[in-house]
Amino acid sequence: MKIFLPGLLGLALLGGLSFVHPSIYSSMHFSIRPAEGASKNGVASFAPSGTAADNAEFKIVFDEAVAAKDEIGKTLSVSDFPFVTTPPIQAEGKWLDPHTFSASLLAPLETATAYSVTVREGLKSQKGRLIGEGAAFAFQTAPLRLLNVAAAGTREGEVDIQLDFNIPV
Repeated sequence: MKIFLPGLLGLALLGGLSFVHPSIYSSMHFSIRPAEGASKNGVASFAPSGTAADNAEFKIVFDEAVAAKDEIGKTLSVSDFPFVTTPPIQAEGKWLDPHTFSASLLAPLETATAYSVTVREGLKSQKGRLIGEGAAFAFQTAPLRLLNVAAAGTREGEVDIQLDFNIPV
C-alpha cells in the first residue's frame, strides 16, 4: 500500500497509528487470563480477556456443576456451548469436568475485532439453579499496527511512502 506523506501525517494526527518494529511483532505473545469481575452469577472464571491471540483457547469455569457425567469429554458444536460470542466464532468444545468447559477454534478469530461473550440464556446447574445470568465478558484481538514505513519512490516533487501493517488493509 502506498500513501503520500500528507496522508501519513493525517493518520498520525488522528492517533490511529502505532509503530512496532517487525522483529518485535513477530515475537509478541498474548496471555489469556480470567476476566475481571468473572466471579459473579455462578461463573468462577472466563478466558480469554484483554487482548487475545487469533488462536485463543476458550475456558469457562462455573461455581456449580453444570455438565452431567455422561457429557464430559464429548465434542460439542458452537450451538451447544454454555456461552455465546458476538461476533460468532468457529470452534468445537467439550466439558473437561462438571464445572469446566473448554473450546478450541477451528478458524482464527477476526483481526482487530472486539468480542463480547455471554452465558447462554437459561443455563442451569445440575442442582437446577439458573447460572451465569447476566454474566458478560469481553476481549479483543490485536489492533491494526503500522510495522514499517519506507520511501517507495519520488516523482515530480512528490514522495511515495510504503506503509506495512500487521494485517491486510
